[in-house]
Amino acid sequence: MPKVSIIIPTFNRAAYLKKAIESIFLQDYTDYEIIVTDNSSTDNTEEVIKSFHDDRIVYQRNDENVGITNNHNIALKLCKGEYIHIFSDDDIMLQGCIRKKVAVLDSFPTVGVVHSDIKIIGSDDEVISETHWAQLAWKHWSDVHKADKLFKGKKYHRLLYKIHNLIGLPSAMIRRSVIDKIGYFDPSFVYILDWDFWLRLTLFYDVYYIKDKLILFRSHQLSTTSKVSSLLFTERRKMKAKLIQSFPNDAFMKDYKYIEFLQKAMYYSDYSIYRIFKIILKKILYI
Repeated sequence: MPKVSIIIPTFNRAAYLKKAIESIFLQDYTDYEIIVTDNSSTDNTEEVIKSFHDDRIVYQRNDENVGITNNHNIALKLCKGEYIHIFSDDDIMLQGCIRKKVAVLDSFPTVGVVHSDIKIIGSDDEVISETHWAQLAWKHWSDVHKADKLFKGKKYHRLLYKIHNLIGLPSAMIRRSVIDKIGYFDPSFVYILDWDFWLRLTLFYDVYYIKDKLILFRSHQLSTTSKVSSLLFTERRKMKAKLIQSFPNDAFMKDYKYIEFLQKAMYYSDYSIYRIFKIILKKILYI
């Protein structure tokens, strides 16, 4: 049995997929399997997989496109490893990525997910930014994540709930046992499937952050349309409602009902009249 399962759900990204797999094979840790779930690609994805001739690769092609979230879940269900690294078909692992995360999970039994810093690259592998994209969502990101750190789960849960998703999915390694506790990705979400997963996970497990940049996270510079923005907003509201419904007795959920009330008050208040009130609310909610 491999120690680590690395999942790569993919669809029509053969060229990038080859680079992603090559970066795994260059790692200084070898006790792993690579699970590629092909969501019925129409390009040469299968040809790329077969070109590696390595029995550590498990390839499964779906008969039809089942959607992003279901394709991730299919991959998770095929995992045999104690730990699961969730990877993307267009990103690149840097040296030490697997070894360092395995060492964390081996050393800290309360940790359910370990993630790392990233570099952001473009379509031609050029470095666009040395700064984690979470810095754009939260100005205190760099201060809180300036060193390797163990975060208590519920403290990180509050950050995720009140601020934004702070964990880059392709930089995350989880325990396989986490899935037994909280379930798989929720198929009702597409754009925030990982955010919802981290919120559930941090109710029961701690989080570890590695300051090293271990992933090249590819940004395709796609513009966010109003339709996508609307869907994101809708999924976010649904996610929070489901979280409160699923864990009604958790003290956090009671707090969040109050937080949601304050956020709505802050959003709908007239700026000229409630400016000071809104500034105070922002301090309360986002520090």
